[in-house]
Amino acid sequence: MEKMKKKRINSLQKGNCFEREVAELFSYCWTDTRRALIRNPLFGRQAEVYLGDIVVNSNPAEVPADIIKLAFKFPFMLEAKNRPSQFDSLEKFLINGNKPVCEWWEKLNTNAGAVRKTPLLICNLNRMRIVIFTYNLVNSFSILDLGTCKHPYFLLSTNDLVILELNNFLTWLKEVDFKAKYLADLDKKSLDSIVTKS
Repeated sequence: MEKMKKKRINSLQKGNCFEREVAELFSYCWTDTRRALIRNPLFGRQAEVYLGDIVVNSNPAEVPADIIKLAFKFPFMLEAKNRPSQFDSLEKFLINGNKPVCEWWEKLNTNAGAVRKTPLLICNLNRMRIVIFTYNLVNSFSILDLGTCKHPYFLLSTNDLVILELNNFLTWLKEVDFKAKYLADLDKKSLDSIVTKS
């Protein structure tokens, strides 16, 4: 019993560590700073509105106000799954992983839709980190046309899901200047909304 408890704690710690690593990667990608996005401190506790595993660090003692403002415009809801022993290769993941992936995706997709975010499912396989998203969205990913992606990816066509290595995904965001285009589109929508109201 004690052995199982230690194993569970160790697994939880590894999961927490993976979430922090993912938070740091996306924080650098979106704000060029390390702590603007952090692991959700409400993990394992009930929240009124679920915001994913990675959330905005709104502590002004750690992050400048302008960076916090930018971080709140982060368009993704991230769910990080650390499952290296369950899938020790991408091939096994693709063959055997569809059931848990579909379950994780369905839950994430519902939660992301509730707060108008784009879902990204990040999975840690042995020696490989991947990101899973859908190519069938018309909001944020209207900018991310798969035809512009020069990196190898896989499709789970039954769920319109794309699987891409995490580093390649982050590189792709920079290649298509995703942040600048997304923020410009956001500003345009805000301006259009003001004009429509007036």
